[in-house]
Amino acid sequence: MQLEVLSRAVERKQQDINTFTKDKSDSITRANDQFAHLPLPTLPNEILSQIFSRLYWADTIEDSETSTLKRLADDSGTAESWKCFIQSCIPTAVTTGGAFRMLHSSKDQLIRDHVGPQPNVLSISRLLAEGCENILRNPSTVIFTTILDSQELEMISHLPWHNLFVSTKTTSVTSPEEILHSFVQSLGAKLAELDLLTVYPLRDDMAEPFPSFGNIELSLGRQFASTIHKAQLRLNTLHTFLPLLENIVDLELTISSRIDSPIGVEALLKLLASIPDTLESFTLKDFEGYPGVTIVATHSNLIHSPVAPTIAANRILFPRLNRLNIASFPECIVRDILSTINCTVIRHLCLTFRSCICFDEVVPDYVSATMLHNLMPGLRHIELQSDSQARNTQFYTELSIKHEALGWLLPALNSIVLGNGNRMSYFKKRPPAMTALAKLVSSRLSSDANIIRSVRVRDIELLPEDINTLRLLVPEFVH
Repeated sequence: MQLEVLSRAVERKQQDINTFTKDKSDSITRANDQFAHLPLPTLPNEILSQIFSRLYWADTIEDSETSTLKRLADDSGTAESWKCFIQSCIPTAVTTGGAFRMLHSSKDQLIRDHVGPQPNVLSISRLLAEGCENILRNPSTVIFTTILDSQELEMISHLPWHNLFVSTKTTSVTSPEEILHSFVQSLGAKLAELDLLTVYPLRDDMAEPFPSFGNIELSLGRQFASTIHKAQLRLNTLHTFLPLLENIVDLELTISSRIDSPIGVEALLKLLASIPDTLESFTLKDFEGYPGVTIVATHSNLIHSPVAPTIAANRILFPRLNRLNIASFPECIVRDILSTINCTVIRHLCLTFRSCICFDEVVPDYVSATMLHNLMPGLRHIELQSDSQARNTQFYTELSIKHEALGWLLPALNSIVLGNGNRMSYFKKRPPAMTALAKLVSSRLSSDANIIRSVRVRDIELLPEDINTLRLLVPEFVH
């Protein structure tokens, strides 16, 4: 009897399951019939464009023919409309005849930063012959030229320019300085319309040397408002392009000891201060990191009669400067620059320096947390890296304690980057600055200063316990 009851119960449940299965199948069929004539939902083109763009920049394949987007565009199953859309997501480089080889043979990171490893490349002659002028209307299109190709550039002067790379390399018997002045003189109106202006190469050991500030006067004729937003220049070309920088927001200057005449910190900053009050981001780099630098410190051993340090009343005002990056100079020069500028609105500071040989002859005046607190009290992001681990440790130790007179130094600080891109290993030992950094982060959790919300450690091997500590204490820890 019991077995019969169980058998009937199982049979009824199986019938119920079969009924549910049939109802599910019928519901799916009805839904398909109801919505089959409607178009499938799609992502907006703006989002697809961002996806393809990120895919392009993330691709590590060197050969453009085998890159992911290239293979997708060449696939026979890809519709023509999609092929055109994919191609539009790949940066385009338009070149003059003299710059064509520069683009194809160079592995320079500066070029890759703007057009990536496999851009679409078009010569100006091909651009005009194929009627592709609209490519120049794309804000991501970059024009590559040399200072000898001004006549070829005039062929597209009726079209918009957004980004321009100018190579100063030349085999002409005429001095590069004179050719560059002639280039700017003839194309000044078009150069003023750019968003980005880059002098290539930025390293002087790869370029033709000429004086930092020549005697050739530049006259651009009629007045026009320049719209150049960002410029990447060598110091010895700054004087030439200065008339075009009246509305500059982001300026990067690189320096090399091959530049003929040294320049003092104050003279350089006064030159930059002649730019109207638009500069918001300034980067100064010494590519060679060589002791015989071009910028001269006030107490450098290269000077026989040291100039007195700049007093506060004479500091040079940069009212909108909120990002400052000084890289690869001796500490005395970094200190002089910081002491000479007046920019209390700086929020983002990046300093990379080496020990100064001047300190063997004079009383050291280090770049310290106290100094930065007095000069830039509103600082929120700091990236400081010295070749002396003791100096790095000292800096973070200063920030980890509350001072009797000043309170917490840099109380608005909430973001720190440690490491300068050079891989460092301490052979299973704790990196010297990590203890001070961990103390800094933990001490500010229970203080009236901002907590440290972001820590990025680059190219430094950390012990597992250090990683775990920072992950526990810092909301955004990147290693």
